[in-house]
Order: sequence, then structure tokens, then C-alpha cells
Amino acid sequence: GVSTSGFYHWRSRPVSATAKRRAELRAVILQVFSDSQETYGYRRVHAALQRMNVQAGAELVRALMRELGLVPCQPRPWRATTIADDVAPATPDL
Repeated sequence: GVSTSGFYHWRSRPVSATAKRRAELRAVILQVFSDSQETYGYRRVHAALQRMNVQAGAELVRALMRELGLVPCQPRPWRATTIADDVAPATPDL
């Protein structure tokens, strides 16, 4: 729905500063996420970026992680749910 000359002018424009910054942030976010063994969510990634003195808001980090398809996995520690009683009689195998 635009003119041909307008389309080609848009296509030949240089990348905007915002697009460059978001591309740089994506690379840093990917690095932090992979360093955390893919367990950090956007809050922890945002905190890590702050420690690295990288300026980015939490919602921007969240949006970029969503664009990149980064979903954290929180491994749960294994816990025994049943403790066998040594003095209890064994259950017969029927």
C-alpha cells in the first residue's frame, strides 16, 4: 500500500540505533542465559545485566527473551518421599 519509490527508500535506509541496540542486547542476553545453563528467567538475566553495567529495563529483557524463544528450566532437587521402616514387616508378594 505504499509507493514504489517509498518502498525502495525504506529498504535502503540504514539500521536504526534502536535496532542495533536491541541486537546487541539479544547477544548479551543469549550469553547470560547460556552461562546460567538455561535456568535464568528474565528477572535474573536483568539482574546479571545490571551487574555488568548494561542498561536495559526488565520488560525489555522479558520481551527480547520471548522473541528469542528462551524459556528457563528450573531443575528441582531430588527428595525421598518415602522412608522405609527397618522394623516394619515386609509386605508379602501375593
